[in-house]
Amino acid sequence: MLQGTFHDPACCVQLEEPKLDELLHRTPGYEAWQTAAWLDHCDDYCVFIDFVGWKELVSRGIENDVNLMFMPILALYNEKEAKSRIRESMERDGSFRGYLFQCRHYKEYLLYADYD
Repeated sequence: MLQGTFHDPACCVQLEEPKLDELLHRTPGYEAWQTAAWLDHCDDYCVFIDFVGWKELVSRGIENDVNLMFMPILALYNEKEAKSRIRESMERDGSFRGYLFQCRHYKEYLLYADYD
């Protein structure tokens, strides 16, 4: 029996064991430029939706509803400046790419992004 995991446990919040086990052993990951982080909300792991750029957020009609609190870019800029940079340069297949997640319980959208 293989003992591998789909995710690095260090890249996600350590929730209760059944949830963590489901994420690590039965939830396929996604390819990220850096280490793929798996977001959580409401004491549960979120659902990964898709790779996104600003255009994809607009086409889904959620550009104003996405929670940016998980984005490392916020450590460099305030939220207004970060949104401006995201709008200008985040592309689905570009060097600055977004990863869209959704809360399982409240259906809130959360965005993580990284650079190559």
